[in-house]
Amino acid sequence: MSRRRFLALSAATLTGLPWRSRAHQEQLGAISLSKRRADARGRFESHAAQSKKKDSTLQALVATVSATRLQSAVDGLVALQTRWSLASNFSLATQWIQRAFVDAGFQEEAINRQNFVMPDGRTLSNVVCLPEHPEAGYALICAHYDSVSEMPSSTAPGADDNASGIAVMLEVARVLRTANLKRGVMFVAFAGEEQGLIGSEAAAKAAASEHWPLDVVINLDMVGWVDPQRPLVITVEFDQGNSNPKNDAAAKAFGLQLAQVVADYTPLSVEHTDIWNSDYMPFERIGSPCIGVYDGGADAKYYHTSADTPSVVNVERLVHVAGALVAFVAQLSGQPSA
Repeated sequence: MSRRRFLALSAATLTGLPWRSRAHQEQLGAISLSKRRADARGRFESHAAQSKKKDSTLQALVATVSATRLQSAVDGLVALQTRWSLASNFSLATQWIQRAFVDAGFQEEAINRQNFVMPDGRTLSNVVCLPEHPEAGYALICAHYDSVSEMPSSTAPGADDNASGIAVMLEVARVLRTANLKRGVMFVAFAGEEQGLIGSEAAAKAAASEHWPLDVVINLDMVGWVDPQRPLVITVEFDQGNSNPKNDAAAKAFGLQLAQVVADYTPLSVEHTDIWNSDYMPFERIGSPCIGVYDGGADAKYYHTSADTPSVVNVERLVHVAGALVAFVAQLSGQPSA
């Protein structure tokens, strides 16, 4: 299958999703997608300890992660003022994502818009950066690029939620592009997350109908905030019993493997929870093993407000998360050891 023909779904109209009239759109917010720490299921601390011997090739890859590029990506997205899916200028955010993949070194033919129709009739797009060999198994790294606030039509900076996830995804894509991996990686930026996972529903529908050979789905939704009560903790989520029980064992194995990589290549410690209320859920329902990285930011005062600015994002945390994902995906995809 060619890369040009890979995405057959160009307009997926989704029905049965919560919606309101235009008069109520300013209050639409996140449709019960909050991720308060107290609501998480299956919480436990990781027992991963740093290995006695680390892979020097992976260490070298991790060392190429750039704090400057990560900060620049967050700042660039925030500079758009709002990335609310219903904003009149939302296409500027879509264009920004496409350019960012090109700037990361990818050919334009590898970057697709996957269109879908919102319940009010407007067409939005996920931005998909295709793997080199889409017929073979690959990891999917994803993050949503839309934002929301108390006044989303004018000011929804979304620095942590979710410029942080997009910045890490782009940096991982940049680093791994030249890493000579044996298996591919797909990167997807979703729109419509804050209105009920609409973009990821469209992508999962395409994945099911087109039989995407997904090894694992890795979702990045808020990864840059540091909880002052738990400054070294990052949450690695994995599927612990949702719609499709057949993917639970694989998801757990991937989640524990990522926790080990975090222990080996970063100073962070890991807690685990179930996956919930983010863009991996549609993929879980179609049977893909799903994991995620999350900073607990739904408990912070800035969450879903115009105060979610770059000042709440810790770039060192972004470096650690990006480095862990680089090592994890390279390890998973068969990066040769030195």
